[in-house]
Amino acid sequence: MRTALSRIAEYRARRGVEKSALFPQLTANTSGSGARSSNRTTHVTITSESYRASLDASWQVDLFVRQSQTLKAAGEDLAQNEENFYGAQVSLAAEVASAYVTLRSAEAELVVVRNSLGTRSETVQLTRWREQSGTGSGLDTQQSISVSEQAHAAIPELQLVIAQTRNQLTLLSGRTPGALNSLLAKPRNVPMAPMKTAVGIPAEALRQRPDVRAAEHQVEAAFARKIAAKRERLPSLSLSGTLGVEALKAGRIFSPDTTAASLLGSLTAPLIDAGRIRNNIAIQGELEKQSVIAYEAVVLAALSEVENALVAISAAPQ
Repeated sequence: MRTALSRIAEYRARRGVEKSALFPQLTANTSGSGARSSNRTTHVTITSESYRASLDASWQVDLFVRQSQTLKAAGEDLAQNEENFYGAQVSLAAEVASAYVTLRSAEAELVVVRNSLGTRSETVQLTRWREQSGTGSGLDTQQSISVSEQAHAAIPELQLVIAQTRNQLTLLSGRTPGALNSLLAKPRNVPMAPMKTAVGIPAEALRQRPDVRAAEHQVEAAFARKIAAKRERLPSLSLSGTLGVEALKAGRIFSPDTTAASLLGSLTAPLIDAGRIRNNIAIQGELEKQSVIAYEAVVLAALSEVENALVAISAAPQ
């Protein structure tokens, strides 16, 4: 569960990185240089200094919304990991419930077996007396002894199930073995299922499954990345600007000798790239196909599980 939460935080940050690419970037630069030259003939030494500070801005304009498609894909990745977290919650809750029912059922069965041992011992004694008196047979005696021995043999098996199930519940809780023994030591009844279960429409049951929703987001992310790959063939517009000051002394940088500003815009388009963009489009197209196939597989598995659950609910005694 902590890993799933960490992945959500990771992909939220990844989306933030993609979103930042839509905005202008501003950087600050400072530089200083010094030079000294000496003429041996005239014995004149010349020194010079120069200091510069500037603010540089750049902006990759999302002219054909390629970056927006990349941002959309990052958002779908985030949504997919959120659904994976919900799926992990559902799986964990189901495993805890199943283990808890197994624990309480084994405890109840152990009580029944122990309570029946006295009755079974009396039955063995009675069949022996009947055999000795001639009113019973040795087969009846052996059968009663066999039933009694089976009851005795079931006790260590049930104790093993109880111990293992307690350890399983401890593991599912993220604790060390034995941490929940005191909490689970008090016997309790086996939890009962509700008499009626709200089934609803099977299609709505599918929509409630986190794995199906996660597969949908995976398809949406792959589709957005394929569009972004296609938009890479279109021209891109870049804007950059600089505002700087220069001074001959470091102390005069805030009262500079020279100020300069520049603004540059460039429009570039790919002409020859040796098939890089075409192959990248093919890659993203195949990844989209794979995500669709995975979505179909998840939906089919979900349909089968929902149908089996509905059959089990309808066949269960009311």
